[in-house]
Amino acid sequence: MFLAILGLAASNAYFILSYQAAERQRTNALGLALLSAEGALGESIHILNPTVSGSCIDTELWDALQQDLIWQSRILPVIASLDVRHGPHWMQIKDATVSLERVVSNVKQTYVKLNIRLINLTDRQIAAIATVRNILIQIDPNAFPAQVILGTDPEATISNESISKAADAAARLQSELRNTEQCLITHDDVQS
Repeated sequence: MFLAILGLAASNAYFILSYQAAERQRTNALGLALLSAEGALGESIHILNPTVSGSCIDTELWDALQQDLIWQSRILPVIASLDVRHGPHWMQIKDATVSLERVVSNVKQTYVKLNIRLINLTDRQIAAIATVRNILIQIDPNAFPAQVILGTDPEATISNESISKAADAAARLQSELRNTEQCLITHDDVQS
């Protein structure tokens, strides 16, 4: 009887240690994915800043923007699978990212076909891009925790309130993109 109890205790201890190790690996993986996605979003914002301030789209720079958005759209489902509790929020952000990537691609293709590399923007077009950038700026601090710790005692805490704000901003982004694409592809407004 004593050996059975000892065996059960050892089995439970092994299970607990295994669970802790798996949870540590999951948290480290989530932290790495969060840092990667946040970096791609930051780069996207960084590319949109000179687009707005310079009143000009550089299609080569928007190639980099598109690549950042593609990377982010690939990493967000990984985050959703590691943070199952907030999975729908992450997928909302992913859907908005995919929509933005599609708009960037369509705008680039339209002007590359016309053999235009630099596109001078109208005030209306600048305002549309600034709105998209500002929504991305709202998503960034709300989707990604201010502190991610990796290693033997990892931490990647995602607050319900913050991720909900990020998902709401992503939904606004998706609805805004319809107008943005139409505004940017209107040839009459382009001052090339």
